[in-house]
Amino acid sequence: NRCYGCRQTQVDLGPSDARLIEALKAFIPHVMRQNNTPGLNLAVARHGRVIWEAGFGYADLAKRTPMTARTVLRSGSMGKTYTATAVMQLVERGVMGLDDPVNRYLSAFQITNPLGDREVTLRDLLTHRSGLSSDGAGSDVAPPKPLGEFLKGAYVRSHFEPYGGTVVPLWSAKAGEKYQYSNL
Repeated sequence: NRCYGCRQTQVDLGPSDARLIEALKAFIPHVMRQNNTPGLNLAVARHGRVIWEAGFGYADLAKRTPMTARTVLRSGSMGKTYTATAVMQLVERGVMGLDDPVNRYLSAFQITNPLGDREVTLRDLLTHRSGLSSDGAGSDVAPPKPLGEFLKGAYVRSHFEPYGGTVVPLWSAKAGEKYQYSNL
């Protein structure tokens, strides 16, 4: 696996940063071979800025499309960290409150926990205490619907779609009642 689209930013690197990048260029292909990883991309940030970006392997094995630093991938559960960071920045600025009902900020649809006696708050969603049950990640290989359209449909279902929508109920507890990891 070679490095495609390796891009060092226009930052003057110190010796330790340069050594780190060279070590990663040598180590990453080795780890990819050991784990049968077809492709990955990454960015290294130090000193408050990105110092290196790279893609290794392939984004599409069948087409032999190289993975680059700019290849877009699904973020998976890392998206929760980015979302929580953005929400907390808005809380710090006084735009939102952690204990505000989430519906205060939604216009296209509303989220209602049918088991609860209070509204779901931002804090409930951020701490996995909204009452939403744990789901099977709801991952599809097909391109996703636009986010607003997906969420509008997702919150009105009674069960998660995997397994024919019969196994995992969407809501399993009152808001704030218990911790339960939920991708939704």
